[in-house]
Amino acid sequence: MLRLLKRCPQGQIDGLDYAAESVRYSRKKVGRALGEHCRVTQGDAGQLPYPEQSFDAVTAFETIYFWPDLPKALGEIWRVLKPGGQILLVVAAADPTDHTWTD
Repeated sequence: MLRLLKRCPQGQIDGLDYAAESVRYSRKKVGRALGEHCRVTQGDAGQLPYPEQSFDAVTAFETIYFWPDLPKALGEIWRVLKPGGQILLVVAAADPTDHTWTD
């Protein structure tokens, strides 16, 4: 969120996380921008608390494998995305036999 705030200083950045602990952490990290240019909400990707066509872009970093109903969550993303909007989903692609970082 901090990177997005730097790139879009006049924009509105909304963050959503299912875990209350992550919401608290994010609110602390964005600090004084909270309320002014950003919001952090606890919620479910399968039931986004936003009106239709609310966002120019939607991102999800290292989270989609926790969504219990991926098709429903993707449908929600399409619902809140403005026409011509962009989606960026980032997930780890790992080789389970590579133990470079786990041994």
